[in-house]
Amino acid sequence: MADVWIEPLPPEKALQYWKAKVPLTKKSFDLLAAEEKAMAFTAAGLATLKEVTALQDAMTKAIAGDVPWSKFKADTMKLLGDERYGAHHLATVYHTNIQTAYGAGRYEAQWRNRERMPYWQYDAVNDSRTRPAHRYMDGRVFPANHPVWHIWYPPNGYRCRCKVIALSARMVERQGLRIETEDPTGSVLPGGTRTLRPDPGFDINAGRVAWQPQLEGVRADLREAFLRRLASICGSKFSASTKLCPLLRRRLTENDLSALESMMEADRLKAQVAWTDWVKTIRNTMQPRGEIYPVGMIPADVLAQLKVQPVMAMLLMDDKAIAHLSRDAKAKRQRIISLEEIQEAPEMIKQAAWFLDTKDHALLIAWPRRGEEWVKLVVRMDRRIGKGVGNQVVTAGVVRGRNLLDKRYRKLK
Repeated sequence: MADVWIEPLPPEKALQYWKAKVPLTKKSFDLLAAEEKAMAFTAAGLATLKEVTALQDAMTKAIAGDVPWSKFKADTMKLLGDERYGAHHLATVYHTNIQTAYGAGRYEAQWRNRERMPYWQYDAVNDSRTRPAHRYMDGRVFPANHPVWHIWYPPNGYRCRCKVIALSARMVERQGLRIETEDPTGSVLPGGTRTLRPDPGFDINAGRVAWQPQLEGVRADLREAFLRRLASICGSKFSASTKLCPLLRRRLTENDLSALESMMEADRLKAQVAWTDWVKTIRNTMQPRGEIYPVGMIPADVLAQLKVQPVMAMLLMDDKAIAHLSRDAKAKRQRIISLEEIQEAPEMIKQAAWFLDTKDHALLIAWPRRGEEWVKLVVRMDRRIGKGVGNQVVTAGVVRGRNLLDKRYRKLK
């Protein structure tokens, strides 16, 4: 088996990139856009998420340098089964993902050092196994911030051994190199039969996506999973000033940081107290303390129909909303939700109907109550809640089923 080239780089950077990738089945992975795929991990031939996660965990040990190829091969073949995962296929997965992880780590290091080394040179191995396109790119120099690196930062194909060399202005001058400004992608290669492009599926700079993630427009459930995995690198308390948190704070926008704050805050409360007990305490005391609790998720098929993606898929409810449901104004209109119905809400949300209020741009969640009555929750997306932002269940009530047939409500599920 050919050796895998690994840049002499501390594995922490590669691991930070790798641990943030979201495991998905091949079916789910194939539905993603190209840049979204750079945030996820899958492998052909694996049918279940459990298998994908097991392979990702094994790759984590390999990237960390804890497991040599021979042991990785033996353990993984035993785990997944020889009949479904051949050695050659496994070697390709191993090589490609180690190269990608180390490439992403190297990109982050070079990008942060771009003021001292503002020019990057493509470097191919140039032997009998070098692809024509990669050979054509060899030796070419572009500014570090040139869009060509959005496409051509290695690896650029399965088992690609190319790399990028960072250069100072003095090094460029001393070596007599020419700095190019025009992107050659799409030009015709010598021979006139091929165009200059990375291999299919490798035309995304994984490091740029990981270290400078542009998450606006990414489907909310993937965005949330990606943010959670980033937060896990920091440890259990994202807000704490642990070793890696400052690094992650440089990677994310304020909006994404705020979403993480709300997610972590809600998760911590969920770990401390059960939903039913929390609701009962609030209804008994009527003294909100500014707490938020996760009550469900916006389904993927609902998210797919939204023109603007929220920052997360999680649904949050604060203690003020719980207390509000008990106030006299609601009771007088006979639209009060019982304690039992609130306690059942997380389970009912899983099987509820979903609507978009086209006038108010709010989500409605509804399920039958009794007779013509339906329970209705109103969700405002990307609201300030807790210490950050999230999708807030702002109110709940009882409505006639026919009210949901109003033209302003578009059924999503």
